[in-house]
Amino acid sequence: MFRKVSKRTLQLATLCAALAERVAGCAQVDSFDDIQNAIASSLPNEVVLLCPFSVVRGDENAVGLPVRQNGVKVICAKDKVDDKCEIKGEARHLEIMGDGVTVLGFDFIGSKKGAIAVINGRGTSIIDCNFQE
Repeated sequence: MFRKVSKRTLQLATLCAALAERVAGCAQVDSFDDIQNAIASSLPNEVVLLCPFSVVRGDENAVGLPVRQNGVKVICAKDKVDDKCEIKGEARHLEIMGDGVTVLGFDFIGSKKGAIAVINGRGTSIIDCNFQE
């Protein structure tokens, strides 16, 4: 029998999985390029743990950051209730092209192009994310 699981339970389970994979700590984010570099340097089925941040994506015509690695988990490492992982700006923020990708705990603000596009990304999970105009 299947039981409905809350988003918070899924978030905790994913964070536990990150710890089990011996993630040393979260990556510091000072710009959108830092997010891009962290994701681009990840391997399939790896956890990308990002420290809380707030960045602005300046170019409204930019394409979304490509997430091509199958099974990668991109997680915001929130310690406190008011921690955020905010990506602001009018451009698309992410383009998911890998299968089984998980995006957890992000705040996408102001995108007029659709904050996340899933392009041939089967089994994508977007968990505990906020989308604001």
